[in-house]
Amino acid sequence: MRKNNGYTLLELLVANALGLMVLAGVVQVFSANSQSIRVLNANTNVQEGGRIGLELLSRDIRMADYWGCMPDPSSIVNHLNTTDSDYDPTKHNPTTSAGLDGANDVGTLTLGGVTVKPGTDVLYLKGVAPNPDVRILPPYMPTVSATIKVNTGVTTLPEGALVLITNCNGGDFFTNTSNNTETGSQVLHTIGNVTATGAVNNTSKNLSQTYKGDAIISTLVSKAYFVGANTKGGTSLYRYDEQDDNLMELIPNVADLQFQYGENNGTDHSVDKYGDAGSVNMDTVISVRTTLVMASSDTSVISSGSLQREYSTTTTIRNRLLRD
Repeated sequence: MRKNNGYTLLELLVANALGLMVLAGVVQVFSANSQSIRVLNANTNVQEGGRIGLELLSRDIRMADYWGCMPDPSSIVNHLNTTDSDYDPTKHNPTTSAGLDGANDVGTLTLGGVTVKPGTDVLYLKGVAPNPDVRILPPYMPTVSATIKVNTGVTTLPEGALVLITNCNGGDFFTNTSNNTETGSQVLHTIGNVTATGAVNNTSKNLSQTYKGDAIISTLVSKAYFVGANTKGGTSLYRYDEQDDNLMELIPNVADLQFQYGENNGTDHSVDKYGDAGSVNMDTVISVRTTLVMASSDTSVISSGSLQREYSTTTTIRNRLLRD
């Protein structure tokens, strides 16, 4: 009969040591793979945030300074009452800081109730958004009339809305005084008091010209892009619509936002120099260089903390090139 002697203590110790060595190797490989996955995920999230952020910014920068089919904002006749208690020249005058403005390395600033991150830049964009569904219908108003007949207006042009009507000769800017529930589908620019909260009264019912079916009715758009504190203790990219007092958090984990403005001092449609908001003439800027710094939400993904990546793009203000 075969005798079973079992394992000696030495054999067990050697086997355990070899097992521990193999296990340590497996743990090390697993740890390295886990760290690689964390870095990969952080890179993916940072890259996606940077791409979306630059796309949103570029889209609005391209449309800055759009005022419909007209020579330039100086041809707009502003009918708003500047003595009205609700009148604000930065919001209610299209020719004030028309199209583009900025603040460089801000200190203490609050927009839409959110504190802007100190040392970052703020971009202000202004223009109009056409209402393609609103069309002017006959009979066309004379210049002394206060009524512009349209096909619709109940939802897109409420009472108190700021309206810009333009054609290729000029434009008129006023407050719509029609509620479109009692008077039907029309736009009014009467002098009487507007009941809508925060609305500014008009000074005249007479427009500068008669507008016909080729005219475009638009509403004023004024936006600010900035990086500010969010509810999770970090910072995000925000867009603040000053006209509607509407704040939107766009992209989380944005560490920095900087702008450089391309100034054109000639007629060749090329940039002569880039500078910050305090060193260029904003009226002659034709492009904006945006730099966005993204940070990973995982603050321990690398030895120095969160993973950060810088993304940049340059966007042309096409409406200024077309106008020139």
